Amino acid sequence: MSKFKKIILVLVLITLGNQCILFAQENPEDIAIVNDEIEDNFYEALKQRAIENYDKAIISIEKCILKVKDNPVFYHELGKNLLHLKKYPEAEKPFKKQLN
Repeated sequence: MSKFKKIILVLVLITLGNQCILFAQENPEDIAIVNDEIEDNFYEALKQRAIENYDKAIISIEKCILKVKDNPVFYHELGKNLLHLKKYPEAEKPFKKQLN
């Protein structure tokens, strides 16, 4: 066996040995569950709007707005839900806040 083949064999064995260490699974106790209430409410609003339940979507978006008042995405979603309910004068207010 030539010297070159021995070097390649050693490198392959080292590489395969390191993969077992690199791809080890984390312990479930070390993984923390993040409780993000704003994100949950936002996705709930999107889900409710998708199934055309606009009243519940508005309630979920308003919960998001109570926590974070300066996010224009929340106002945009609120305006879209109000438009679907054909509440045009009420829908105008969130769209104006979104632009500011």
